[in-house]
Amino acid sequence: MGKYLGLPESLGGSKTKIFSFVRERLNDRINGWSAKVLLKGGKEVMIKSVAAALPTYVMSCFRLPKSVTSKLTSAVAKFWWSSNGETRDLHWKAWDKLCRSKSDGGIGFRNVDDFNTALLAKQLLRLITVPDSLFAKVFKGRYYRNSNPMDPIRSYSPSYGWRSIVSARPLVNKGLIKRVGSGESISVWNDPWIPAQFSRPALSNSHNHDPTLLVKCLINSQTNSWDIELIRTLFDPKDIPMVCVLPLGLQNSPDVMEWHFTKTGKYTVKSGYYTEQMRKQDENQTRYFGPDIPPLQANSWKLQCPPKLRHFIWQVLSGCVPIHENIDRDPRDTLKLAESEANAWTLAQLEMVKDAPPRGSAESEVINTTGYRCFIEGSWKESDNYSGLGWFYTLQGEDEPTMGAANLRRSLTCLHTEVEALVWAMRCMIGQDKREVSFYTDCSDLVKMVSSPTEWPAFSTYLEAIQSDKDEFDFFSLSLISRRANSKADNLARNVRTQPHLITYVTNIPQNWLV
Repeated sequence: MGKYLGLPESLGGSKTKIFSFVRERLNDRINGWSAKVLLKGGKEVMIKSVAAALPTYVMSCFRLPKSVTSKLTSAVAKFWWSSNGETRDLHWKAWDKLCRSKSDGGIGFRNVDDFNTALLAKQLLRLITVPDSLFAKVFKGRYYRNSNPMDPIRSYSPSYGWRSIVSARPLVNKGLIKRVGSGESISVWNDPWIPAQFSRPALSNSHNHDPTLLVKCLINSQTNSWDIELIRTLFDPKDIPMVCVLPLGLQNSPDVMEWHFTKTGKYTVKSGYYTEQMRKQDENQTRYFGPDIPPLQANSWKLQCPPKLRHFIWQVLSGCVPIHENIDRDPRDTLKLAESEANAWTLAQLEMVKDAPPRGSAESEVINTTGYRCFIEGSWKESDNYSGLGWFYTLQGEDEPTMGAANLRRSLTCLHTEVEALVWAMRCMIGQDKREVSFYTDCSDLVKMVSSPTEWPAFSTYLEAIQSDKDEFDFFSLSLISRRANSKADNLARNVRTQPHLITYVTNIPQNWLV
């Protein structure tokens, strides 16, 4: 069968036979490895390099059959557990558990089915976010002429490519979120606009509510802010703080669909893969409380020791050391082991941790610039009611800076607070007629955001304000510095965050409570 751009020219007949070349390519790579000379650390590196052998372009267009992906997984698992690369040794742990991320107690191997789904989800999102592309127009004319690609509409004789793309709907449904602009197109009770662990509609505090209520009805049009009293009347108490911290755009700003699991709001295959893993765990995992092993397993990968020892510690914690006792084990021993491990972990927390070696002084970090230097910082803590904003500026060669500190209702995330700190500092500089200012922050994401605003649609409301304020400056720059070099602004933001009431303070005479 011929191929074009790595894709089969014809998809008729058995899909297992059509996509057998994927398995053959993987087998050729695995057969070139020598399991006899590799320890677990080396095997981990080799298995993770399989990603380079998988044809991602093919998997972005078509769903690989289960028979193909299971054989791919079987070949890799055999290599992992085999002692010499030829025999079929005992598999001491389910492969799905090894495919969990290291932070969840696994090894971080890639689940082929979930990776395939994440690649297909990117194509499905292209149909939603770029409706004017030729790719979207062709599928729209054939399959969803009067609807959208997320609607479960049955088509007559759909192509395998279309069936593959729409198989990613469950993942996309879990990750899409509507960002509030004007709120005119967002249904309060039906659309996913609440930024919980998975985006969802708002929860009502009663059974009697208007099913057609739009988010724009929750916004005070005169002040362009949330109607707090109305929200408290309608919403479940746990949704109220999440709604009140959502930033609002201009009154005519459009509502946009974005990806919930990235800071930028843009979909990435990496975030889609981990979202699919979370979605499956959320559906299948039994809820329980008490000590658990995954945190200990995750900590084993952080130890400063050779990879061989880290893998051995992980195997001990996971109960998959290849010894006879692990085959003939009373289930009650597992409970006793868990209890003893939990007690040991609790005792370990009481031990004193050695201080890290001192780093260089903040004064050694030289910032070469002329004109005014403005250092900014945002302080955010999930348990606090307020976020803290801090800045201070000084002219090169002068010792007395002017400083500002303010707190406001807690933002959605710490990154939102960092952006708010920049916006406030810029407006304070404009108000004091400082038109040539170099700004400094210790938040790398903020620097990336300002330099590439189109890559951060989730912060479009703030970025529009920043761009508008930048035009007021004769010179503007934003640079990254270390946390130690930004300690003064950090102290301002942290101290004002803990104040019990709203404060806005600008002065050149520092107060004791402020610094």
